Amino acid sequence: MLRPMQVVEAVQRAEAVREFALAPADGRHLDGFAAGAHVECEVRLPDGRSGMRAYSLVNAPGEIDAYRIAVALSGNGRGGSRFMHGLGVGDTIRVGSPRNDFPLVTTATESLLIAGGIGITPILAMARALGGRGAEIHYAGRHRAAMAYADEVAAMPGARLVCDGGDPAKGLDLQALVAGPREGRHLYVCGPRPLIAATLAAARAAGWPDARLHFELFGADDPQAGDRPFTAVFARSGKTAEVPVGRTILEVMEAIGLDPLFDCRRGECGICVTDVIEGEPDHRDMNLSEREKRAGKLICTCVSRAKGERLVLDA
Repeated sequence: MLRPMQVVEAVQRAEAVREFALAPADGRHLDGFAAGAHVECEVRLPDGRSGMRAYSLVNAPGEIDAYRIAVALSGNGRGGSRFMHGLGVGDTIRVGSPRNDFPLVTTATESLLIAGGIGITPILAMARALGGRGAEIHYAGRHRAAMAYADEVAAMPGARLVCDGGDPAKGLDLQALVAGPREGRHLYVCGPRPLIAATLAAARAAGWPDARLHFELFGADDPQAGDRPFTAVFARSGKTAEVPVGRTILEVMEAIGLDPLFDCRRGECGICVTDVIEGEPDHRDMNLSEREKRAGKLICTCVSRAKGERLVLDA
């Protein structure tokens, strides 16, 4: 359920990153949460539609007067971040209750925290909650002025900042970071899809079991070069619709009156996975296995698209 929240503070944390403190407009208590949690905010998109965007809570332990989120302004996104950056103190926005799909493992003896760009927000909340106890933090960005909370992170024990200037070759040495996995050590990574994919691949190659690997994509992908509209046919319902650039299959399904199952909207959880009857999916999720992607019989409707002009789904 969404509830009205008021912006009580808006602070610039980096070149294109603003932090917002959101307090209940009705004065009631906030719902509880732990490090790694996120809230969904209702945004108004440029075409007048409303949409939902998930933002991680960056609160330090004990901060219970407001939800604190940080939003990076995307120059080629679908408009959610532009709406958020247009908010000021006193404005009201509808916000959902906290959910946590990226929790800290309380039994871990060591925590390896890796963040890229705005993915620092849940990682910082974890670092704050751990208070330096068994935590090792690595934070990468293009340049320091673009890295939110850089000074705070740099001052933490076991923390390292890397500015790669946009060249992955100058970024984090992932093979070195994940070498020699030890029992009781858990890895958490959040940031752009390539960073997450590279981190998980390096960790698995080094022998980390999946049970000790934790990740969260920070938002759905922006439209990619070469994206084009395509036709989606929903065989069971008998409906057909165009999926334009900048909208997902899932969003179109909702718009034409279908009631699809979904959760994360980021291609992680697999709740929205749908059978493909005809057509070739353009997979952009982190849920399906490589074997499943090659088979082309399933698709995550919240992020993936079609390679051709038409896709027929069992929906």
